[in-house]
Amino acid sequence: MKTTVERLDLLIEDIKNNYPSSTYTYMLLILFVLFLVAILFFFVKYGLLGRLFFYGIALLAAGVYYRLGIKKSIQHMQTVSQYGDPEIIGEKQYLANKLAYLNAGIEIKRVRISIIKWIYFFLFPLFLLLMSEIVIGPIVGTGSVIWKYIIALLLGGIIWIFFFNKELEIIYGYEDDAIILSRKI
Repeated sequence: MKTTVERLDLLIEDIKNNYPSSTYTYMLLILFVLFLVAILFFFVKYGLLGRLFFYGIALLAAGVYYRLGIKKSIQHMQTVSQYGDPEIIGEKQYLANKLAYLNAGIEIKRVRISIIKWIYFFLFPLFLLLMSEIVIGPIVGTGSVIWKYIIALLLGGIIWIFFFNKELEIIYGYEDDAIILSRKI
């Protein structure tokens, strides 16, 4: 049983140290701040309230999506964060509790990366569209906006899917390790 405890401790520390939540939070904040600055610059330069509203709603929706998506995982993590003393609850229950904590940590990482992946997939192309409007001028016509967004989605959005999928593959490896450890308990 000692090797299982050591392996659990190693996985927990590895997830905490190699994939800190602050990394992904900073990625999200950078996109949000750049997007907000671009929105304000666009409004000051052109004064178009309709576009300000459109881009502002997109940014607000992304923030709400992130907050609601991550909230449930964090609440679950808080319920399993106290795994107890092995001398009081027994070695097997201690390992089960610690494994639940590991699984909750993996879930938070997976959910956070997935949510940020989709935010980047949809919001980054919108940011590119906004930047093109700042540099070139406002896009005229809804059809033109939609086509330019589709092009920006193909050029700027798909890259983020591949980037974040590589990160998710590592998280899935942690999930596989947790499954193997659960069979030993």
